Amino acid sequence: DYHERLVEFLVAALNKSDVRPRRMFEVGASLGRTFYEVCRKIKSVETATLIEPSQNLFSLFGKIFEGDDIGRLSILKGNLDTDEVLLNTGPIKAACSAVKVLRMNTPFQKTDQNLGKFDLVICSNVIDQCADHMQLAELLKKSTAPGGLLLISCSYQWNDKYIGNA
Repeated sequence: DYHERLVEFLVAALNKSDVRPRRMFEVGASLGRTFYEVCRKIKSVETATLIEPSQNLFSLFGKIFEGDDIGRLSILKGNLDTDEVLLNTGPIKAACSAVKVLRMNTPFQKTDQNLGKFDLVICSNVIDQCADHMQLAELLKKSTAPGGLLLISCSYQWNDKYIGNA
């Protein structure tokens, strides 16, 4: 329930600051779970610019949000085998149908630095995975509109990678 709790926290912060975001920017969109929760719970969002560097995750996102209503997704089965599962993507796509999406399959370092300003900027569980987290933080900061909200979340291994080895 990580994504649900993250977006619930975000909704509370938006309500407290009285921000009603129309333009969303997410770095590390992965399979789109945070995007989906935003679509469900923050109805003011009209456009979303989503960056995902992994070709595999980018492709799976497309199958979930843009493909047929029954998506065939390959999954890892054990350590060496793969299997295919069917996913009813109709309700997922319906929840996000009002949001115009621009997706980019590129590392954040290679994105157009002039994408504009966004009312809502999200980076969840990515900053600890990149080689230059300060460069990512600068992009996120630069992309946040005045009065907008920037949410950076890191629930994985930051302490082990950066603090534990200090």
